[in-house]
Amino acid sequence: MEHFTWNNTYSVADEELDNHHKDLFGIFNKLYDTCLKKNEAAPLGAVIGELASYSAYHFHAEEQHMKDLDYSGLEQHIVQHRAFAARIDKYHHAHVANEVVVSKEIVLHLWKWLIDHVMTEDKKYSFKQKRPAQRSHHDGRQA
Repeated sequence: MEHFTWNNTYSVADEELDNHHKDLFGIFNKLYDTCLKKNEAAPLGAVIGELASYSAYHFHAEEQHMKDLDYSGLEQHIVQHRAFAARIDKYHHAHVANEVVVSKEIVLHLWKWLIDHVMTEDKKYSFKQKRPAQRSHHDGRQA
């Protein structure tokens, strides 16, 4: 499998959040390489910890952005973020306790969640932030 690659179809039309998503792609690549032992310099537990930490940082920023947009789907979005964070924490703690081997299948499962989430849930607030600009452009009014 090739590395996880960012392209503009994943864009949520916000430079800061797009950069966060790009950073998450990079962490997933490091995690995948570490699972395949291509990255001996990064211990697996440390990379999972990095994913947990960066996800929390990103989720906080994204949720604040949605609050600023007065996004009606915020509460459900937060529930999804918390579930993903709990899943990462579960794998991290299980790995540290030698209860589970974090495999490429687990990484791919987490990756699928991220892509599905960005392409469906994150795109919803992306569309919300585009509407005022489009309305403003067409009829000259500020939204």
